[in-house]
Amino acid sequence: MRQIRYLPVILSLALLAGCGSNPSVSREERLKSGDQYLADGKLDDAIVEYRGAVAAEPTHGPSRVKLADAYMASGDIRSAAAHFVQAADRMPEDAIVQMKTAEALIAVGKYEDARARLDKVVAADPSNARAYMLKGNAMAGLKDLGAAISQMESSIRLNPTYSPGYTSLGSLQLVRGDIQEAEISFKRAVFTAPESIPARLALANFYWSTNRRTEGEAALHEALKLDPHNLIANKALYLMYLGSKRVAEAEAPLKVIAQNSPTADGRLALADYYAASQRMTEAKAIYEDVSKDNRYGSAAKLRLASLGLIDGDRATAYRFVDEVLAKEPRNVEALVGKAQLQLSDGKKVEALATAGLDHPPTHYTLGLVHLADGQTEEATAAFEESLRVGVTFAPANFELGRLALAARRYDDAIQFSRAAIQMVPGYGEAHLILARAEMLKGNVAGAEEPLRLLALNFPERAGVQAEVGRLLLMKNDLAGAQKAFTRALGKEPYQLEALEGITILDVRQNRTAAARTRLDAAVKANSNNSTLQLMASQLYSVVFKDPAAAEHTARQAVAADPNNLDAFGSLARLHAEANNLPAATAEFEKLAERQPRSVGNQTTVGLLLHLQGKTDEAKARYEKALALDPRAAVAANNLAQLYVDRNENLDVALNLAQIAKAGLPTAHQVDDTLGWIYYRKGVGLLAVTWLKQAVAAQPDNAEYNYHLGAAYALNKEPANARQSLTKALKLRPNFQGADDARKILDTLK
Repeated sequence: MRQIRYLPVILSLALLAGCGSNPSVSREERLKSGDQYLADGKLDDAIVEYRGAVAAEPTHGPSRVKLADAYMASGDIRSAAAHFVQAADRMPEDAIVQMKTAEALIAVGKYEDARARLDKVVAADPSNARAYMLKGNAMAGLKDLGAAISQMESSIRLNPTYSPGYTSLGSLQLVRGDIQEAEISFKRAVFTAPESIPARLALANFYWSTNRRTEGEAALHEALKLDPHNLIANKALYLMYLGSKRVAEAEAPLKVIAQNSPTADGRLALADYYAASQRMTEAKAIYEDVSKDNRYGSAAKLRLASLGLIDGDRATAYRFVDEVLAKEPRNVEALVGKAQLQLSDGKKVEALATAGLDHPPTHYTLGLVHLADGQTEEATAAFEESLRVGVTFAPANFELGRLALAARRYDDAIQFSRAAIQMVPGYGEAHLILARAEMLKGNVAGAEEPLRLLALNFPERAGVQAEVGRLLLMKNDLAGAQKAFTRALGKEPYQLEALEGITILDVRQNRTAAARTRLDAAVKANSNNSTLQLMASQLYSVVFKDPAAAEHTARQAVAADPNNLDAFGSLARLHAEANNLPAATAEFEKLAERQPRSVGNQTTVGLLLHLQGKTDEAKARYEKALALDPRAAVAANNLAQLYVDRNENLDVALNLAQIAKAGLPTAHQVDDTLGWIYYRKGVGLLAVTWLKQAVAAQPDNAEYNYHLGAAYALNKEPANARQSLTKALKLRPNFQGADDARKILDTLK
């Protein structure tokens, strides 16, 4: 009771204290402090002080003008426009404020509001050349190009020496396609104000946009002679160098930007440039410095976390991510980063907890968990839910693009990767997905731009150079492809795509001996790399027509990874093509006797027997492999397949298929096995779930489509069943199970 009794007294004292203050004093002090910070180049601190001045006296227009000007300088145009509007409404007779407000409104797309304000300025002062020029820009935004040009011409008539009038007129003439008239206008702008950097920049932009790049570069250098530290001119030069693939020259203007930017974003851009150029020591030093900045510190720390991961220093990655989250608990990038770290450490529950509830990172992380478990359909649903909650969440678009590419849904892959790039223009992996999808679709032109940007920004990445080589090979630019593949292999001697591409290229150009020597050396140096051995096996078989070498490398792929289903399939296919299954079986039986602990040998014997229809003997071999390693995924899948084909021991088969799924989470063969088991058990919904994943991975596999169609029929989905079964029979009319597919179709009529 005592606290309640005295509460009104405390409030009264507070109110009395407030009445004794003078808001104008507080306002003036904050404005003065802000001005000093601005003079010292401390833009963020100046904004804080100007905001304090506005808070002290919200109705004071000049305070809002200073705050709006500071926001404009920082690049926060929307905040600037909001404060300009409030200032202008309190200062209706101040033409300069009205024009600044109109300029900001034009920048944020509020053209009608800008035009209305400028009408009043012109009505009060019909000789205001700048007002006519701005009104022309507003009319251009309203798509009235004729009226816009008329306003610009009025501006020039009123003040023939007003340079911005000419640049604005030139811009409109350029949009209309009047190239010659536009050039005259831009040159007049420079002539009337030879010391004007904006005029020279406008002329440079004109040259650049009309593909006169040498003249554009010269105009930029003329602007920089006037002010070597001008940020806009240096940014334009930096972008011009990047666009011209002169990456090394881009460093100089970027350094000027970093040294002269009022905020830390310039230094961050320089550090990003160093990181992309693999100059990690220099990048790290700048990131560490920027990490102390209030505005850009979190971005720098997250980049330091990424560098920690590149160096294998997970503790550092965790530390920086945790520091960001301590300050910004809802920072999406940090939440995703930490969740991914936890997921890669096998901490699925913690990863989901980190991501939070009904938040894009939650569903995104759940999608990654499903991917790790090989559940692509569930992963897709989670990524789509992530986009529903946060439509601008680029990582989810990227993952959906990657899944679509793997499923050969190239149009979807293109759509999702483009969406990711639109949200994050520098998203390198999304550019790579886009380029691959376009190439696989046969659209060479569509792949060129993403690969150009990748090569420009990530010239040291072997994977990027390999993709460039593949593109040039498609364009029949053999010399260019050779250079790109050679660069890739110089960065990473056994990069798979580059090794495959240069081998094919050499054979096409009758350099077969050199190609074979290189491939043989790669095979010898990477005997434990199952993926490389399998690729080499395919090259030996298809390109070099050497079945012995193909079989040898397929065997090495199996030995290197006894859970590589594709390697087993390739080995079996080679023996089947050579029509020597019995001899191959006998040879592997001898190997199994000499190496009784080899899971791969036992599994291979089982597979070869299986292909010959000797299912009882195959079953015994798979069981031996599983006795050696209860988690032998290929043996478990094949034994489960054997049981389901016989329609026996379905519970045992299901357990085996689940073992296979744990070891081979992304294998479509296992998805098909699981789905077919559930079909045999009469569980239609689960059968459809798994079989849809198998078909998504291999849409042109007739047996997969037949299995899915049968599952749809069991699940009472006749339309889907008819579509899948019809497709299966169209793909291959005589596949094993075709007669049953026709019988099911007959029941659906």
